[in-house]
Amino acid sequence: MKFVSMIFSPTEILRARRLRSLLRPTALRRAMGAAVVATALTTLPARAADVLPGFTTIRMCEGLTGATALAPLPDGRILIAEQTGAVRMLKENQLLNPPAITLPTDSTWERGVLGLALAPGFPSPPHVFVHWTVAQPGPHLRLSRFTLVGDTLDPASELILLEGSNQNEIRASMPAGHQGGGLAIGPDGCLYAAVGEMTTQTPSQQLNSLLGKILRIRTDGSIPEDNPVFAQTTG
Repeated sequence: MKFVSMIFSPTEILRARRLRSLLRPTALRRAMGAAVVATALTTLPARAADVLPGFTTIRMCEGLTGATALAPLPDGRILIAEQTGAVRMLKENQLLNPPAITLPTDSTWERGVLGLALAPGFPSPPHVFVHWTVAQPGPHLRLSRFTLVGDTLDPASELILLEGSNQNEIRASMPAGHQGGGLAIGPDGCLYAAVGEMTTQTPSQQLNSLLGKILRIRTDGSIPEDNPVFAQTTG
């Protein structure tokens, strides 16, 4: 189980080839590469020094606030997550208003709407998975499934697959930091969700904590029996 948060500064894009070589499997390397290019296409200024040989920078839209993740749809539309709570729909090079959905998130520091993924076989079923920080009753990570209806994600369709611990109760130097939040569908059809250690450090090595882990679950929220530590954990 491997993952990497897909948020890059302009200088980090220049290191993308080296970063991709560190990832396994090949499918996730390609997904990261697509995310790097897409991020350049949608949010970065067109400067020749930032563009790798063989690539072209095209300004597709403006007006994004803290874009964190992309989910290209088969018909050419693109869902874009904004850290501050909105999931935007880019359609025919136009950023639609209102957003596809606006979530009641806590976007302090590294919290917010952090990851997007489409269901295997999308648009059948038309499900979109969102990894985000819920504000109440205390900030905590949630993995939700929504149904796409037209250009919007139906709020009433939310199915909560996973919820993390209340971060107000975590003993850490900066609980709002190191959130993780990346999300992807693996070649096995399972969801892979990255959860940061939120500056707690040691729980990453403990099986009784979700912090600092790559979580692998099915798209209905159930836990695959072939997870490496399935027999050693509960939940």
